[in-house]
Amino acid sequence: MNKEIKEELFMLRKALAVSLAVIVSAGILCSCADNSSSQNASSSTKTGETSSLTNYAPHYPIVSEKTTVKGVLIGDNVNISQPRLVWKKLEQLTNIHVEWETVSKDSLAVLLASNNWPDFFHRVSDSIDNTYINDYGVVGNRFVNYQKYLQYMPNLQKAFKDYPDARKVVTETNGGIYQLPYIGKDCTAVTARMYYREDTLKAAGCEVPTTVDEFHNVLVKLKNHNNGAAPLAEDREQFLWASFGKGKDPDFEDDGTGKVVYNRISNQYKLYLKYMNQLYSEGLLHKEYLTLDSATKLSLAKQGLTVFGNDGLCGLSEDAFKSGKVELNQLAPLTSKYDSTQTVMGWRCCQPGSLMINSKSKYIKELCQMFDVMFATKEVAKGTGLDGTAFVYGPEGTTWKWANTGHTEYEFILPKELEGKKAFGTYVYDSLIYWDLGRFDEFENATTATEGNNKARQQGFVKNLVPYSEKNPFPGDYLKFTKDEQEVLDDNYTTIANYIKEMKGKFITGIANVDTNWNDYVSKVNSMGLKKVLEAYQSAYNRWNKA
Repeated sequence: MNKEIKEELFMLRKALAVSLAVIVSAGILCSCADNSSSQNASSSTKTGETSSLTNYAPHYPIVSEKTTVKGVLIGDNVNISQPRLVWKKLEQLTNIHVEWETVSKDSLAVLLASNNWPDFFHRVSDSIDNTYINDYGVVGNRFVNYQKYLQYMPNLQKAFKDYPDARKVVTETNGGIYQLPYIGKDCTAVTARMYYREDTLKAAGCEVPTTVDEFHNVLVKLKNHNNGAAPLAEDREQFLWASFGKGKDPDFEDDGTGKVVYNRISNQYKLYLKYMNQLYSEGLLHKEYLTLDSATKLSLAKQGLTVFGNDGLCGLSEDAFKSGKVELNQLAPLTSKYDSTQTVMGWRCCQPGSLMINSKSKYIKELCQMFDVMFATKEVAKGTGLDGTAFVYGPEGTTWKWANTGHTEYEFILPKELEGKKAFGTYVYDSLIYWDLGRFDEFENATTATEGNNKARQQGFVKNLVPYSEKNPFPGDYLKFTKDEQEVLDDNYTTIANYIKEMKGKFITGIANVDTNWNDYVSKVNSMGLKKVLEAYQSAYNRWNKA
C-alpha cells in the first residue's frame, strides 16, 4: 500500500473490481500464460531459441528478423517524440523494435479492463498499484508469470541470488512474479533527505543546525534575512520525524520484537506535529505548503527564498548561484531532547519495478530475454555499453565513463550543445531512458567527478545521510496481501489514511489543536478498524520474514 492513499483510488478499486467480475463472468479472462508458454517454447528457430530449455545462454540478436512489439508507458505527460538512446541500442542488440504508446495513470484502469493490450507495460515514475498486479496477474492470468520463464533470464536469477529481497518485493501471495524488480543501490539511495543552500545560509550568518531547536532558530534568521519569506516550503516528514523518538517510519514499523505497530497514533508523531505547527504558526513553513506546485517551488529555490527542503532545491543548477557553482548540501539527521541518536528512515534498495508482459503476447520468451539485459553486471556484447547501469545512466563510454582506475569516481558525458543548459539528470529522462530499470549497483561506492548538481548532491549524501540511514527498513510498501487482507485494507485503511492526511494538515496549520484534540483523534483512528489493518500487516510481514 502506498502511504499517500487517496479516496479516488478507493473508488477506482471498487469500480475496477466490478468491471473485473463482469469480464471474468464473460469468460474473457482466461489462463493464457500456460498456453503461451508452450507455444513460445516450441516456436521456430527463426526467433533465435536454443534447442535446450535448461541450458540457455544469452545470445544476440535475440531474433534473426526485425520484430516489432508494442509497449505502453504508464505515466502523465510522457513525451515519446524523441527516441531514447538506451532503447535504441537495445533494439540494435536484440533486433526487437518497440512501438511505444502512452496512457495516463488515471486512464490505466480503462485500458486494463479492455482487450486492446500491448505486448508489455512499462511504468514511468510512480509504481504500479499492487491491486492491478493482483487482479490481472494473480487472479486474471493476463500478466505473464515470470517464474515460468526464469530459465531465459540468467542475469535476473543472479540478481535474485545476490539480493534475496529483490525476489521478495515482486513475489505475490501465490508465488508468482508478474513484474520485475528494480535494484537501486548507489550513494544517492536514501529516503530521508533535506537539502539546503549553503550560499544563503552563509549570507544570513547561520551555522549548519544539528538539533531541532537549532533548526528552528536558523529558520527564524533566514526568514528575517529574506524579508519575511518562509525558508521551508514543504513538510519534510521523512527526514524530521526520526528526531522526535526511536521510530524511523511514521507509518507502519516493526517495534523491535517482530510486532507491527502504527506510528501515526504514537507520542512521537504527536511531538512531531507540535513542532511543525510551531514552524507554521511562526511563518517559517510556507503558508501554502500544501498546494505549492513544482514550478513555484523551483522558483522559490532559485531565488534563495526556500533554503531547506527537497522539491525545487534538488534540481538547482549552476545558474541559480552567484558563484556559478552549485552550493548545495545535505543536512545531517537532527537530534532533540527526545532522541539523541542521529538516524533517519532507511532506503530499501530492492523495489517493485515494472515491465508487465501481456500473457497473450506472441513474444513472451523474447521479451524475457530482452529484459534480462537490464540485470547484467557486465557488458552483454562488446561495444554496446549495455548492462544494468545503462538503464539508469546510459551506456558506459557514451554517457558516462570511469574517472579513475579504482572505479570510485565517474564522469558524466553531456552533449556539448547541452552543457550549461541542462542538468545530466534531466538529460537522462529526456534522451536516454523513460524510467529506471533493472540492476543498478555498479556505483554503490562511487561518486561523480563531474562538477554540478549531481556532484554536490552525492557528496552531501555520502557525508551526511548514508552513514545514518536505517540499515533494514520496514518493508511496508512492498508487503504482499491476500485477497481477504487486501479487502480489509481497502475497506479500512483507505478511510484511515484519508483521515490521517486530513488531520495532519489541520494539526500543522492549527485548525485542530494537537494537545486538546489528540485523544479524540487516536480514538477515531482506532474506531475505523485499525486493529484489523494491523492484523493484515502482521500476517503479510510474517510471510515476508519466512520467505
